[in-house]
Amino acid sequence: MNDTFYQAVEASRIAARDHIDVQRRKLDEQYFTPARVARLMSGMFTAGLLEHYDVLDPCCGVGNLAAAM
Repeated sequence: MNDTFYQAVEASRIAARDHIDVQRRKLDEQYFTPARVARLMSGMFTAGLLEHYDVLDPCCGVGNLAAAM
């Protein structure tokens, strides 16, 4: 994983979170997954077992799960 890229994605997550009013986020049910959770989830994959992986990021947001993969 490229830490510089991942840090940029995390900065985007924080900026997006801070840009939207807390009450609006609650009303729209918007939650921005913290970096430590994305890294934990990506760590649940065992590399090398398959030749090809398809990963569905159900929340997508700023893409921090994809960046952690």
